Order: sequence, then structure tokens, then C-alpha cells
Amino acid sequence: MKRLILLLLVLSINASAQGKDPVQISRIGSDTETIAELIKYPNTDIYYLSYRNTKYKTIVNFKSIKIGSKEDLNVFKSTMINVVKSNTIKTKNYTVMFVRVGSTVRMLVSKSNVVSYMRCLTSDQVNELFNVESD
Repeated sequence: MKRLILLLLVLSINASAQGKDPVQISRIGSDTETIAELIKYPNTDIYYLSYRNTKYKTIVNFKSIKIGSKEDLNVFKSTMINVVKSNTIKTKNYTVMFVRVGSTVRMLVSKSNVVSYMRCLTSDQVNELFNVESD
């Protein structure tokens, strides 16, 4: 329930601008804990990534970033999967850095000098999260 409330708060500005509730395209995590979700608003071509910020260990904190179109999503996924040591994607609002950690990859997002972290993901988890073929 807390996760849902936090997600709605994070996306409330976008929801009011879009006028519709977001649709969950994919989700990774257990039944009780979400790692990340791919979200899209109806009648738009814009994707958002909502993820649990692992910077904090004692509170549940979700962050959301705008990825863009399906083409942007494919570039994001490819960059994440193919990172050798580290790669960076910069937008006008934030910087996303992917860092290879063994056989996994970690995502760090910096916005206005505030950094948030997503849990390390395997290639299978990245593929599951960014699988938009059924969309």
C-alpha cells in the first residue's frame, strides 16, 4: 500500500498533465517488493521507469524518470545491457549512469545533484522489465 501511495505521489504531476491513469507495462520484483516498473500513459508514446531507490535502507522510496518513445526505450535497454564498465545517458533534466557490477548492472540517477540508486539487475531482469512487445 505504501508503495502504491508513493508511486502515485511521484507520478501525480504527470497524471494531472496527461489526464489519465498510467498503465503498468511490466514489473520486476517479488510479490511483496517491487524493484522497478515500466509505465506508460494511455494514448501517448512516452514511457516512464519507476524504481525503488535503494539509497535508503529503512524507508520505501520510489523515483520515476521519463525515458521517452519506444525507440528511446530500446536505446535505454541496449545501453543498460551492453555496459562493459560504465555508460552515461544525459538529458536536460537528469543524468543516468549504468555501472557494471559483476554479471549485473546498477543504475544511478542524478538530478539537481541528488543521486538515487536502483538495485543491481541481471540481463534477464532488464529484458523482462523492458519487454514491450506485447504493448
